[in-house]
Amino acid sequence: MTETDIVSVTILNTLGQVVVSNNYGKMSGANTLNMNISNLVEGIYFVKVMVGDKVYTKPLHAIGIK
Repeated sequence: MTETDIVSVTILNTLGQVVVSNNYGKMSGANTLNMNISNLVEGIYFVKVMVGDKVYTKPLHAIGIK
């Protein structure tokens, strides 16, 4: 990120339902974000990262959480 953008991270289940969502406000540069995912059960999820007007989605394989 070179400009200051609003950053949010959402974790969705395979049905597209939001299971965790955090808004981190305005950020710039490289950042490390922490989320509490201890309430997730094992399975496949999708992580959606929104940075300004850009959206990135990647799969998350939750293994050995509970």
